[in-house]
Amino acid sequence: MSEKTAGNTVGTKISRNQEIWESLYISAQSYLNSSLVKTVNSSKQEESKVTQGTNKMGKGKRGELNAATIPK
Repeated sequence: MSEKTAGNTVGTKISRNQEIWESLYISAQSYLNSSLVKTVNSSKQEESKVTQGTNKMGKGKRGELNAATIPK
């Protein structure tokens, strides 16, 4: 009798509900995807700031000095 009662608790019913698990999985995937998109976008912005900053300082793409920046 106690096993039958234990198997019908609210927690057990929720844990056996396939729709809840599917919704939880979809929510987790959506959160992860949005987090990854934010990370990629922020790294692209930082990369463009770095390359713009080095070009303004007279350095090439690899950080090499250009001929125009050598003092005469």
